[in-house]
This record gives sequence, C-alpha cells and structure tokens, in this order.
Amino acid sequence: MKRLAVFLACCLLLAGTTALRAITVVPRDLDQLVQRADTVFKGEVIAKQARWAGDTPETRHIATRVTFRVRETYKGNAVPVATLEFAGGTVDGKTLAVPGVPQFSVGQVAVLFVVGQGRQFCPLVGIAQGRFHVVKDAATGTERILTDDGGPLVSTAEIGQVDETGAPRVKHYPGTSVQAMAADTFKAEILGKVAALGR
Repeated sequence: MKRLAVFLACCLLLAGTTALRAITVVPRDLDQLVQRADTVFKGEVIAKQARWAGDTPETRHIATRVTFRVRETYKGNAVPVATLEFAGGTVDGKTLAVPGVPQFSVGQVAVLFVVGQGRQFCPLVGIAQGRFHVVKDAATGTERILTDDGGPLVSTAEIGQVDETGAPRVKHYPGTSVQAMAADTFKAEILGKVAALGR
C-alpha cells in the first residue's frame, strides 16, 4: 500500500492534465498470468465512475471504479458483480492518465486476470497484459479473443513472447486477416492451467 501511495503522490505532483511517460512491465505468459492472478473472470462493464481516492493529502489521487457483471469465473471466488479500481480518470476538470492502465467503456466484455485489488494502481497482472477483449464474430456469432491493443490473439503461445528489443515477437494488428482464437478455447486453456495449480 505504501508503494501505491508514493506512486500516486508522485503522479499528483504533476496534476492538472497529467500523463506519465512510461511504465516498464515484465512480459507474462499465460502460465504466469494464471499463477499470479487471485481471480480470473469474464465480465461485462456495466458502470464506471472516476472519483477522488486516498485517505490523506499525501495519498489523494484520481481513481476510476469499473463495475463488471461477471459472466464466468475461471479462478477464485465466483461473484455476480465485481468492482475494480484503477488509477487515473477525470474529476473536477483534472485528469490523471497512467500509461498502460487499461481504459474501459460500458458494454465492453473482457477476460481479466485480477491481482492486488485495492493494493496496486492497476489490479491486473502485468497491467494491460491482464486484460483480453472478448468480441463477437459478426459472421458466425462466435466470441473471439483480442489482446489489450485490439489485435487478434491467435494462440496462447503468443502471450508474453518478446524479442530482444522487448517488442512482441508475434504481432497481429487490428484489422488483419488472421482469425482470433475462440473465447471457449481460451477459457479451456485457462481452466487447464488453473487445474494444474490445484486451485
């Protein structure tokens, strides 16, 4: 909690319309995402609200609460509704933008690998690595998986794979002709990893 408070206090020193420049994140593969997550679920965003958070002037910061209707739980305790809090947002004309922290819109569906809720500025494993969009294939109605940046996830073997520069080893850009993996296949692979952990 102290690390979170110091990070957010530094962010607010830059307040007004603030954007931090960079955050370095260790790449995580699917095994690591599942191992590190407290909870993994597929949910639909039903509400979001930015607010001032923090108990003291030193920890005061802008945070956005995002509420999900949980459709399926793959790891952890199943609940009908989950609310996660992310650093950043806009309140009273002041904006805090934290690079890498996912943005959400009402109606979006995602698979989320949740860790450290209330203790971290982003409660997802590997920040944006811990969110995968779920979209419906217009032609077939099949739900498919996209990475956080909107590119199709073809195989879970691609997750966390980077080259010597730190760039993704395999990158499928939004709108490319490759087909994203089915959400049911993604779910089965996650459940297999959870079962292997014995949880």
